[in-house]
Amino acid sequence: MKKFKFLTSFIIVSLFISFLVSRVLAVDLTVTCNNSGCDMLPSSGAALFEEPDIKPGYSVSRKITVTNNGDDGCSLVMGTKDETDPNNLAIVLFTAINDGTTYVYGTSAGGNQASDDKNLDDVFSGGDVGLGTIVNGGTKTYTWIVTMDPDAGNEYQDTETVFDFDMVFTCGAPTEEAPELVMTKTNDAKEAGTTLGVNDIVIFTITVENTGEGEAVNVEVVDSQPLADYFEYKKDSGNLSCTDGTNTSLVASGTNPYVWSLGEISPEEICTLTYQVKILSTNIPGTHSNIAFARGQGDDGATYYSNVVIDPFQVGVDLSLSAGYSGEVLGAAISEVGEILGAATGSKTLWLILSLLMVLAGIALKLLRKRKTSQIFKNLVLILGLSGIVLAGAVGVVRAADTQAPAVAIVKLPEYFNKRDFEISYTALDVGGAGLRDVHLEYHKQGEGWQDLGTYSESSRKVNLNSSQINEDKKYYFRATACDNENNCAPDETYTNIDTSSPPKPENYSKEKIGVQSYKIRWHNPDSDDLNKVYIYRSDKREFDANDSTKVAEQSVSKNTDSEWTDPVVPDSSKEYYYALRSVDKAGNASGLAGDTYTTYVTTEEAAPGVPVGEEVGGQEVIIGQEPVVQKVGEVLEEKDEAEATTEGQILGGETDEAGPGEAKKMPWKWLLAVAALGLIGISYWLFKKEG
Repeated sequence: MKKFKFLTSFIIVSLFISFLVSRVLAVDLTVTCNNSGCDMLPSSGAALFEEPDIKPGYSVSRKITVTNNGDDGCSLVMGTKDETDPNNLAIVLFTAINDGTTYVYGTSAGGNQASDDKNLDDVFSGGDVGLGTIVNGGTKTYTWIVTMDPDAGNEYQDTETVFDFDMVFTCGAPTEEAPELVMTKTNDAKEAGTTLGVNDIVIFTITVENTGEGEAVNVEVVDSQPLADYFEYKKDSGNLSCTDGTNTSLVASGTNPYVWSLGEISPEEICTLTYQVKILSTNIPGTHSNIAFARGQGDDGATYYSNVVIDPFQVGVDLSLSAGYSGEVLGAAISEVGEILGAATGSKTLWLILSLLMVLAGIALKLLRKRKTSQIFKNLVLILGLSGIVLAGAVGVVRAADTQAPAVAIVKLPEYFNKRDFEISYTALDVGGAGLRDVHLEYHKQGEGWQDLGTYSESSRKVNLNSSQINEDKKYYFRATACDNENNCAPDETYTNIDTSSPPKPENYSKEKIGVQSYKIRWHNPDSDDLNKVYIYRSDKREFDANDSTKVAEQSVSKNTDSEWTDPVVPDSSKEYYYALRSVDKAGNASGLAGDTYTTYVTTEEAAPGVPVGEEVGGQEVIIGQEPVVQKVGEVLEEKDEAEATTEGQILGGETDEAGPGEAKKMPWKWLLAVAALGLIGISYWLFKKEG
């Protein structure tokens, strides 16, 4: 039996401790584990602890070195049995065990002191003590610290006691104490309902929580942003704070996707990462998305993935969106190593089938009745076949670990566009380890089939559209399909309504002056299905520019109805005021002007502030390099041709392949397999006839 001998002879408390172990525990213990169990050295006659004159607060430590010579990882467990404690000293002997990196039992009080978190009585009564995992061929050295309670009383003075107990080490398969990473992501623009413009800054906030029972090390956040031409990812703006007290600045590595290194995250710990993105352009209005996930390693060496989060933010004009995202979770956490999560989509079985055929050919050769055929050749064919099966099986396990398709988000376009040349973009991120292979873009007009827009390898990309594809006012759909190198694929779609026709202008305009400083205007709204608003302009001059500087109101209206609006207080009661109206549809197309006479306006190809694109606007200003054209009411302006633009190298307007979204292109390997099979059968038959 292992013995703990205590002798107290000091005036306050002085203890003589002899920790003796019946199965032989030396001062420093060596444990060797293999497939059949664990052995301890030396095997007899030594004490684990033997210390004279122990006082309250005094500590002593011993080393236990464990080597795993088994075929698998070892989940080391220490247990005790047949314990006796005649003088009840175990409760004042605080205990902690450290594996060289962290405390696996109890905690430290600082220095070489064990805290009161665990004591020797807990070791006896608490069941087996888990000491963590040791990999195959690995060695760990544990430090066992025993500290006498600094507040122990005189009841232990001048006493001597001996503990008896058996110590047992066992080594089994690794425990299921694995980490589980859970991610959330948001941004301040989404929470505020903000539509972003050029030079605006978006602050993204990512939290990663370890809800599992095991520690996660080398934790990283992988983040893919939208098009770099239009969005600047500030990779040096990161800040990391964790519930363990960590608070530090971070710099991301890589170039889209970017990688943030968070370090270790313990069970129940939460880390929060913030960073910034700057808006460089609003050329693609709509809802763009960042895509992110977290990954980290467990004690078993496996890589564990979090859920995937698509985080949207809105850029450009404040229009209705074709679809919405709100922190969508695309996948559950998966383990990359040691777990088969299902057959990988599109996994190639060519080598496995060829190997089986080689085995059959080898067996046929072995069964030949005559021995003229080289025995070496027969065995070689058979061995190659068996080896191929093993190799194919191993590759299959690795591939099966990634059955999750990439995440992809195509920009969610405004519900309406009033032009036929615009850009679309996508963001994609591989989330399973196989690597992003490509993203295929398509479009189709309502009621027609899908057309090809090209296949791209970038994580984010923009593509120009023009009148070659968008050739009439109709509803158009757009699809991005992302595939990884295991042929796991996922699509995402958006749509927009193309409307380039202006609505009719308001009818039956009239104006009434009320008192000295107020006017009421009335009109009839035209019978137009997509009529949305009426813009109202005002000036104290008969001839004025109907632009953003003279716009005083906008009013939501319905088709074929009468409306009125009261201007409660004009700026100067001594002046006469004049008004003009225009209809605006849901796409932002504007009508001609109605109202008081002598109002002038201009038409440009680009929009002035507050005025829809491509329609009549007031003002004599040059807008984005275009010369304004002054026109009196009723004059007709010539329309300028639309410019066509294409992205270098892209294929526009072609028909799509027959394969649908997520379906891999068919490969000619089946023909190769058939030829190989026929060849093997022919060779076997020829050899058989020759031997016969």
